[in-house]
Amino acid sequence: NLIAEYRHLTVLDEQFLNQTKTYVPCLTELMVIYNDLRIITKNFTREETRRNCANIKRLVMSPSLVHSQNFYVYFLSLL
Repeated sequence: NLIAEYRHLTVLDEQFLNQTKTYVPCLTELMVIYNDLRIITKNFTREETRRNCANIKRLVMSPSLVHSQNFYVYFLSLL
């Protein structure tokens, strides 16, 4: 299996977060539905999606909610 790498991509939809399929080291902005993100990341504990979320500096979610500690550990760059 080959992994597609997008070095200059900075904005991305949630279906590309799985690092076993894509690698997006410059991803800094993500717009998602909170419940979809929670499912995709297995409540912010899934390692396969953590790497592509590591550099996100702007996260736009619908709806906006108060987040768990796992959320903030997952998105360290938002702190």
